Amino acid sequence: MNWIILRTKTDKLRYSIISTIVAFILGLYFYTIPFAAEHIYFFISAPIATFFPSLFLWKWKFKTTKNYKIGNVLSVALILTLITHYLNFVVIGIGRILCYYLTGKCTDYTGQTESLLGTLTYISWFRMLISLYNFGFLTFVIVSSVGIYVMKTSNLLHNKSQLESNQ
Repeated sequence: MNWIILRTKTDKLRYSIISTIVAFILGLYFYTIPFAAEHIYFFISAPIATFFPSLFLWKWKFKTTKNYKIGNVLSVALILTLITHYLNFVVIGIGRILCYYLTGKCTDYTGQTESLLGTLTYISWFRMLISLYNFGFLTFVIVSSVGIYVMKTSNLLHNKSQLESNQ
């Protein structure tokens, strides 16, 4: 990947793209480990669940260069950790429902399919809590690291410091 192209994007887009790439890589890893079962495609659902929330949270929290603080990055990381874990299981549940209606496969271990209401409510919340217990801190650290990287390499902050030094 050409990092110069990524550097010319806005900070919110850079944060979203890097977070999505990391989510895809982690999704591939979690797909290969035994507890992930055979129909849980984390490498598909994790990037989908990460891109838009990270884009909107960065846009919402970082409106001016005064907002570029570590505390704001950590708050975005905390909120994003919760949202992405939940949305990840919602996307997986909806994918299973679609797969069941299109192919007749993709059921759980009892041979049943999930309901849409269950996917949007208690099933995804329960899975999210288990996921947060096991991997929440790891997700928080990775998302925070991506945010700190984007903040430190921000063109807005770099241009602002050049303007201040020229005056």
